[in-house]
Amino acid sequence: MADLLFSANFAIVPIISGSGMRTKCIDYIIAGVPFIITERGIEGLTNLRNDKECLIFNNVDENFIRGINFLHENKELLQEMHTNLLKVSKMYSLKKFENRFYKLYLKLIVYK
Repeated sequence: MADLLFSANFAIVPIISGSGMRTKCIDYIIAGVPFIITERGIEGLTNLRNDKECLIFNNVDENFIRGINFLHENKELLQEMHTNLLKVSKMYSLKKFENRFYKLYLKLIVYK
């Protein structure tokens, strides 16, 4: 699966409902794979900017489809997004998550 992820030019995330952590988006960020996503899908990922790390659309509609075609044809933007995502990916490293959980664990022990 990792080989497939790292070989992708971009990903499509047409989320129109639901909530929770967008783990696939985290995978794309860490791999530096630009993606097209809806506003619903981007919820909780506040450090991503439209046209910088991904393309964000209101809904899955004609504009969303145009965005897919636009990104497919725009190799320079894909490369720029890839570079930006690799910078952002440092915020999602396993070590960062470990540190956050460890700090939370310590707080829970202290307040027990």
